[in-house]
Amino acid sequence: MLAYSLILITQQHSHNGSCPTGLSFSVIPGVKIPPSLVNIYKELTTDIAGFMAPNHGYLNNWAKQGVLLLNACLTVREGEANAHAKER
Repeated sequence: MLAYSLILITQQHSHNGSCPTGLSFSVIPGVKIPPSLVNIYKELTTDIAGFMAPNHGYLNNWAKQGVLLLNACLTVREGEANAHAKER
């Protein structure tokens, strides 16, 4: 049996009003899947036999399974990419 470890680190929460959940790349159900997450799904589909990409961007179940979903910058101002990235 193969075991996988998955850690996803994103630059920041979404700054475009897409309703982030606090888990990297994750958005609430009903919100369009972010392009970065679409790319991750494509890579996982290619790399892991049997992986089926979900039709949503809500990653709560991944977190429950032990996937570390981390935003490098924990806050953001809407409409301002990297707004808090350099603040200490």
